[in-house]
Amino acid sequence: MNDLEDINPFLKKIYNFIDNSNFVVFCYNEQPKASIKSIVSIYNFFIKRVLPKIPYLNSLTNKFWNKKNKFLSKAEAWGRLVYSGFDIISEKFFNDRSYITCKKESIPEHSSNPSFYPIIKLRRVGYGGKIIHSYKIRSMFPYSEFVQKKIFEINNLSKTGKIENDFRITEYGKFIRKFWIDELPQIINLLKCEIKLVGIRAMSEHYFSIYPEDYQELYKKVKPGFLSPLYDNTNFDCIVQTEKLYLEQYIQNPWRTDIKYFFIIVYDILSGKRSS
Repeated sequence: MNDLEDINPFLKKIYNFIDNSNFVVFCYNEQPKASIKSIVSIYNFFIKRVLPKIPYLNSLTNKFWNKKNKFLSKAEAWGRLVYSGFDIISEKFFNDRSYITCKKESIPEHSSNPSFYPIIKLRRVGYGGKIIHSYKIRSMFPYSEFVQKKIFEINNLSKTGKIENDFRITEYGKFIRKFWIDELPQIINLLKCEIKLVGIRAMSEHYFSIYPEDYQELYKKVKPGFLSPLYDNTNFDCIVQTEKLYLEQYIQNPWRTDIKYFFIIVYDILSGKRSS
């Protein structure tokens, strides 16, 4: 896949060519981690990984540098396949290459555009169950949003309610998430009145689907928030119960609830109990 000039059109041809009962194997070289100690590594990072992701500069880099030998992460390779309509069955590593066995799915995942650029818009469940587009600084590899369901099926959730061993997150993504930098563009959603200052974070459709139905009904009655209420992250059930408590309190007394949680959140951030 690394040496394909245009990966998605190629995958589309394969998808249209094979039957639903057929299996197909794709191979790729996973991109190495960039090291600040290596000039070559830094050069490759910016030329082959950063510049091609920036609007208007991507066509320039394709013109002056070979479009082949692309840098591909595992997340992007998987994401492109799911986006193009394939279900990932297994992956094996052999002779410095990863081989992904796939099966054709009935419908390609083209409900939203891939997140390639530094500032991205992600589909999220908003007030009343309406889909909104949440703005974020990209902390994951491109096409990561299309494999959330698949990775959840394989790894399930950690005690914090996040996907266990989530390989979609980049090294710099871990840093900006720790200090909440990736969430800052949601100020746009705040100004558009799609979210409010305090509230449950707007969820992806898949993540929303794993919550209990009674929680989902409460969630739809309240706008998502920029500052999320604190929760006991012992396990997913505790997260659900604590967030559900916030929603019930907010429905009963909106202003009082958000003011109370706002000061709790700010205090805990300033005291170092949480990073965001």
